Amino acid sequence: MKNRLDRSGEKNREKPRKKPKVSAVQNTTVSDRSGDIKGKILIALGALGLIAFLAKQNCSTAPEKNKPQSSAEAKKPKNETKKVPQIKTSEIQQMPFLKGERAMQMLEMQKYWEKIALDAIGMFKDAHPKMPQLIEFMKKNAVYSIPTGPKATQRIFLGRMEDLIKNQNPNEFEIVFMPGEFVESMPSSIFTEDHGNTMRIATTFKIKEWLGIILAHELSHVHDQKVDGENSEDQRQYFKGEGMAYDLEKSLLKFWDPETYKTLMEQGIPLWQKRKIPELAELARSLYPINTPQVSPHEAALGEASVLLSVAIEEARQKGASDDDLGKVYANATKILKEFK
Repeated sequence: MKNRLDRSGEKNREKPRKKPKVSAVQNTTVSDRSGDIKGKILIALGALGLIAFLAKQNCSTAPEKNKPQSSAEAKKPKNETKKVPQIKTSEIQQMPFLKGERAMQMLEMQKYWEKIALDAIGMFKDAHPKMPQLIEFMKKNAVYSIPTGPKATQRIFLGRMEDLIKNQNPNEFEIVFMPGEFVESMPSSIFTEDHGNTMRIATTFKIKEWLGIILAHELSHVHDQKVDGENSEDQRQYFKGEGMAYDLEKSLLKFWDPETYKTLMEQGIPLWQKRKIPELAELARSLYPINTPQVSPHEAALGEASVLLSVAIEEARQKGASDDDLGKVYANATKILKEFK
C-alpha cells in the first residue's frame, strides 16, 4: 500500500493570497493512549513491529563482499526470487515552502495534504466494496486541525461558533497532518488515538499508494469505533478490527498490481507456512517499494507490515478463515513476526 500523489497541478501562485478570517479558535489536547491495547502493541512492536525487524534483516541478509567461494558452494543452485516488472508508483510532490506566519503556514499545510490524502484513498475506491463508504465517511466527518506540538492541536473553525455548536456531529473526527519536526515523536506515520476521535498523519509519505492503503486501514478503525461502536479496549474486538483492516489492505494491494500480488502469494505463502520470515521479508522488499530512501523509515515499516500480514491473512482465507477468525490470525501473525525482531 506510483509514488505518492502526483502534484503536477500544485504550483506556487505569484499573486498574494488573502488570509482567511478566523472566527473562532478551539484548542484541544489529545490524550496519550499508550495504556490501551493498541498503544501497548505499538510500543511493543515499534511502528507496527517491523522497523527493528527490517534493520536486523538488512544486516543479517546483506551479502558478504570479497568472500571466496569454494567450488562446492559455487555449484550450489541459487534460490533466486522470481523477477517481476517493477511495480508502478506515484510520487508525492512535497509542499513548497511557504512564507508568512506560522499559523497560516500550518493551515496551508493541512489544506495541501487534505487534497493529497483524498486523492490517495480515491485511487482505491473500486478495490473493495467498503472503500466508497470509507471515502464518503472521511469527506463528511473529518475536520482538520493545526498541530502546535507533538500532542497539542488547535482547531480553526471558519465560521460562527454558534454554528459549530449547533451542528455537532457524533461521527466527527479530527485529522492532523504532522510536519517533519513532530514526526520523530510519532510511533507510526499514521495512527488513530482517543477512541477514534483523532488521526495523525505524517507529512513524510513519499508514495501515494502507501498513503492510500494505510489511510484506508486507519479509516476502517475510526468507522468501527465511531459508527459500529467497537470498543478498542476490548481485546477480542480490537484484534478482530485489526484483522479486518489488514484484510482490507490485502484487497488494496491486489488492486494496486494484480501480477505483483500473485507473485507475492505464490512465493510468499509457502515461506510463511515454513516460518521463513527473513526470506519472506526479502521477497517483500524485492516486489514492493519498501526500501529507504525511496520511502521514509516509518513508511517502510508500515509498507512491510502491510505486505507480510497480507500474506498471513491470504493464507488463512485460503484455508477458509471467516471474518470472526481474522482476530486470531492477526494476533498469531504479530506474535510470529515479533519473534524475528
